[in-house]
Amino acid sequence: MPPASLPPGRPARLKWAEHFFKNLALDAFLALRRGRVGNGPVHLTAADTVVFLRLNGIGDALVSTPCIQAIKKRFGCRTVVVADVQNHFIFTNNPSVDHVVVYRKGPLGLWRARRDAQAFRPTAVVDLHEQLSTTVSLLAGVLSAPCKVSLRKRNAALFTHPVPDLDPASHHVVERLAHLGEAFGPAGCPGPLRLAYRAPAAATREAQDFLRTAFPGASRFVGLNTSAGGDSRFWGVDNYRRLADALRADGWTPVVLASPADRERVTKALDPAPVFCSASFDEFAAVIGELAVLVSPDTAAVHVAAAYGIPVFGLYVAERVGQLNWYPYGSHYEWIIAPSTIKNIPFADAWAQLRPFLQALGLPAPTAA
Repeated sequence: MPPASLPPGRPARLKWAEHFFKNLALDAFLALRRGRVGNGPVHLTAADTVVFLRLNGIGDALVSTPCIQAIKKRFGCRTVVVADVQNHFIFTNNPSVDHVVVYRKGPLGLWRARRDAQAFRPTAVVDLHEQLSTTVSLLAGVLSAPCKVSLRKRNAALFTHPVPDLDPASHHVVERLAHLGEAFGPAGCPGPLRLAYRAPAAATREAQDFLRTAFPGASRFVGLNTSAGGDSRFWGVDNYRRLADALRADGWTPVVLASPADRERVTKALDPAPVFCSASFDEFAAVIGELAVLVSPDTAAVHVAAAYGIPVFGLYVAERVGQLNWYPYGSHYEWIIAPSTIKNIPFADAWAQLRPFLQALGLPAPTAA
């Protein structure tokens, strides 16, 4: 039966029931799988293997890279990441990651991920999730390793080294995950902490060819990322059109980026301006790497910009109380935070903050309008 014909409230009840039974299953698993408490810090050598667990989305993967990089640099150990089908490519070209195991949903996918990760005979398993996940709890529980590290959550009984979390209202998630280094002794995860990602060379060439063909002789590219996976974070084509016009008048070259789902409405609204659209995340990220500045409502794009050191102007929806918005860690940024939807941000307010931000970056002077 299609969703439109479901009785009112039924999807919410189904979601509640799924959540309830997942919690019930997790409680039963925790009762059966209580681990031992570690005695002192985790000791690693270059001969050891650390398996990192990082499922969920692209942004989640990107903010996890500084912790992996710091542990790899400190110990020289072999690093294995169990990643999701949605984010595994973030780790593929990362020099701090030696192997990637791709987890696919379902009991069989869980068994295969466990088998493939266990084949590396890990000394330590590190849960890189700041929030509780039933799937990750199951995976951490069935993996065998002398040491298991996680931020302290309801599943702390599974881990030999549960680390107290930093305050999410005042610490970026990058810092919270890097705090896992406390399990490895006083040196922890020494900084500086930097997000790590670079698009493959072929994707970079595609991005450069697009910019060269679409904007011959142009420079000072400002990316306008119009897509963020939800209507509450879509600013509206009229606002992006006005922003593109204002940037051109100031001597900048606006580069519009859209997801395949948004391509038609964005292209029609901004015609004849070229719109970059690709189903390949690597190509999308490669274009960001060629920009002078990125304007974006989407945190995954923001974290890519941070990895490249690209300044960011963010159009954000406020996080729930007690949670800090995930700003571009280690990159220059300015932002506007709307309480519920960025559609409520007037163009004039955004431009009033963006224009001086661009001027303050000290980039080469604009061409004559």
